[in-house]
Amino acid sequence: MQRQFIERAITFAALVSAVPIALFLGKDLNWDFQNYHLYAGFSAFNARWQQDFMPGSIQSYLVPYAHVPLYWMVRAGMPAIGIGAVLALLHALNVVLAVGIARTICPSPTRRRLVLTLMATAALVYLTPVYLNELGTSFIDVSSSVPIVAAVALLLRSSDASGWRTTVFAGFLLGVGAALKLTNLIFIPAAVAMCLALPRAWRVHWATLVHLGWSSLAGYLLIAGYWHYMAWSQFGNPFFPFFNALFHSPEFPLVEIRHQRFLPESLTDYLTRWFQIAMPVRDLYTETTAPDVRLAAIGILSGIMGLRLLRPPQAARSGQGHDANEIRRRLIAALVFIAAAYMFWMATSGNGRYFMPVLVIAAPVLVALIDSLFGATRAHLPVLLSVLAVQGVQTVIGADLRWNPNPWRQQWIDVRAPAALVTRPHLYLSIDMQSSSFLAPFVHPQSGFVNVGGQYAIGPGTPGFDRLQRLLMERGDGEIVLLMAAREDASDVTHPMLAPDNPLFRSVARFGLESDGRSCEVVEVGDVLGGVSQHKDRTQTPPKRSDSGSALWVCSLRRASTTFNPPKSIERVFNMIEQACPQRFAPGHQLTVPSYNTWMRTYVGSDVMLWAGNDHLWYRPWNGGEPIPLGTIDAWLSGHGQIDCAQKFIAVQH
Repeated sequence: MQRQFIERAITFAALVSAVPIALFLGKDLNWDFQNYHLYAGFSAFNARWQQDFMPGSIQSYLVPYAHVPLYWMVRAGMPAIGIGAVLALLHALNVVLAVGIARTICPSPTRRRLVLTLMATAALVYLTPVYLNELGTSFIDVSSSVPIVAAVALLLRSSDASGWRTTVFAGFLLGVGAALKLTNLIFIPAAVAMCLALPRAWRVHWATLVHLGWSSLAGYLLIAGYWHYMAWSQFGNPFFPFFNALFHSPEFPLVEIRHQRFLPESLTDYLTRWFQIAMPVRDLYTETTAPDVRLAAIGILSGIMGLRLLRPPQAARSGQGHDANEIRRRLIAALVFIAAAYMFWMATSGNGRYFMPVLVIAAPVLVALIDSLFGATRAHLPVLLSVLAVQGVQTVIGADLRWNPNPWRQQWIDVRAPAALVTRPHLYLSIDMQSSSFLAPFVHPQSGFVNVGGQYAIGPGTPGFDRLQRLLMERGDGEIVLLMAAREDASDVTHPMLAPDNPLFRSVARFGLESDGRSCEVVEVGDVLGGVSQHKDRTQTPPKRSDSGSALWVCSLRRASTTFNPPKSIERVFNMIEQACPQRFAPGHQLTVPSYNTWMRTYVGSDVMLWAGNDHLWYRPWNGGEPIPLGTIDAWLSGHGQIDCAQKFIAVQH
């Protein structure tokens, strides 16, 4: 009875601790929230298929249901602190499940050892930078990992006597997790590998594979089936625009979108990433700095345990109260899950956010390894505390715990749209890499949104242009507007007046549109939005943002007969650069679009932007970093252009 009370008390404390931690870290209005998180929740039960087209760029048509709770809370006017608390409790279910896994793979023969095991497990989850980075935020990696971790917990506790129902329920949870976030699909084969490592008869293994297969498919289709059907009926691709090399939708290039920025570039990189992520380096395995020593510790301790297992078997320590061999086999099975998931993860993305279930499960596995190797010695407590201390220092000092921190104001996001945008429908053409589709729920419900200049630029001759043309034909003059982040181009920030020949309007000239000469409407946002405050030249560092908030400009357009095409010399040089480094600039032959006084191509596969302006060339990853110079246009045209295809960053003096 006392052990049950201890377990429940620690589990409850681990759950509720998420709230003060999330509130302390602050509200996070991250780039993805502005780009598609809020829009996804809005679109889930509002039929937007016909009036929008890629409003949040390539992420627009991902299965949206995991974003619905946040959207409902925002639209209901729930206080921001309340929203953060609810999300934190939802995300903390990962910690609760991790504590449950610790009870399964750690013997904990005494109450003292039990307390130490459970508290250390919860602490190691909360000290995970990638987990903390998403705790209480709009990201769904951390919420969609809950059914995955729950499935692993069930499978580790299952036995021959538990029957097929446990396996079926676990498979169903795996399917649900994959449906909520497609990148979780890699954990289904990893769970299969884990089951094969459990001490079961082969007939049980075959039955497990069958039950996991059909139940995970059922869970996936229950959640995502209808959404995929709608995407298929609209675009001819149930995963639009992903996997379009397979489905051949005419609305998107026939390419495979495979983000390369975190993928290993060599076998050495593949084998050592396990240890590399212990370093406080940005853009190594996630966009933020997120040093994590736990996987390196698991790798080292697993090797030591493997050497010990080569010895003749020894009797279990007295007083354990459990079959030591069974517990060890469960621990080995958990290690197999981590290893298999790692292989699939590195082969598909290498993005730490998509590895969330393993980063959660790593906590109880690490605690169990330390217990298995040092539990009978005096070194147990010092080793465990040392790991906690090292990870704690790394997290507190070296990690970015929020993407775009904001204070806890009354509302989650304070959008104040002018009456003209609320009472009249418009077609919003956003030209920035940041689509700002979060505006959609706050304007007239019959308005349409298209991101024409984001991760995939749309223009004459590109896939998707015909659909955009149909949307343009449905609107009259004054009903088509340009949506962009507020610039520094106008002296009157409340009613900015941009000259018709302002370079910003070059972005829509390819659609036969121009400014109608009227002042722009201003959408005020009472928060500082990352990626919204833009400098007129995107190859330069953005100006400092004001803590008072941000703003969007909505400028009315009219039809025109003029167009604005890129010089043929720039098109030729861009093609030459693509041919020199096809992996760095993938997929090639993208649309060249104006970006203020420069010309630009964006590469959705490699997350790179390429610029040309004032006879000079640059490129850089779209999510940050200093522009990397590529010399002059004349040098490339004369055959003297040079590029280091392996270079990702440029040395910067601080």
